Formats: sequence, structure tokens, C-alpha cells
Amino acid sequence: MRSPRSRTQGRPFIFGPTASSRRDPVFFVYILRCSDNSLCIGHITNVEARVRAHNMGAGWMHTFQRLPIELVYPEPHPTRHAAIRRERQLKGWSRRKKEALIRGDLDRLQILSKRRN
Repeated sequence: MRSPRSRTQGRPFIFGPTASSRRDPVFFVYILRCSDNSLCIGHITNVEARVRAHNMGAGWMHTFQRLPIELVYPEPHPTRHAAIRRERQLKGWSRRKKEALIRGDLDRLQILSKRRN
């Protein structure tokens, strides 16, 4: 019989609930502000690494041409599906609604969200 250690490539094999207690990744929807004041929206699990990558030139052509960029709004989501859904929602918003969200101005966001007849 093989030892549990050989099945885990040198790491100790853990039985019980701790074996499955690895944290699920948290997905973030983020808004970046570029040097020309344009806003970019995306989703990722590691926001800090993504911002560093963008500022080093590895990213969208839009951000590459408008360095430096800064993270102005991160929003956590429990699943990739939820993050993608929120990203699509934010991309459909007006600039004024996005700016109100970034500022945390919920009153203004509510006013801007009302339908106009």
C-alpha cells in the first residue's frame, strides 16, 4: 500500500474537513482611471496584480496608451458569474453613474438610476 505522502507529491495528506477548506477565490469587478481620465471596467481575482500588470504595459491597448492607471473602485463578488454579470451592468451605465459609484454617492446614483419619461 502506498503512503498518503506519495499521493500528494511530498506534502502531508490531510484527512477530514480541513482538506476541503481551501478558500474559494473572490472575484472582483474593478474600475480603473487612466491618465486621460477615461474609465475601464473589468473583472479578476487579484486586483493588485492586475493593476501592476496594466501599469507595466501588459494589458489592454486602451490602458497601455493611457498610462499610468489607478484603481478607483474594487467590488468583490463570490463567483465569476456574479462578477461578469455586474461588469456588464456597469459597462452599460453612463459616465455620471459610474462616477457617482466611484465616489460612493448613493443618493446621486439613485437619482441617476430613475427612468426618465
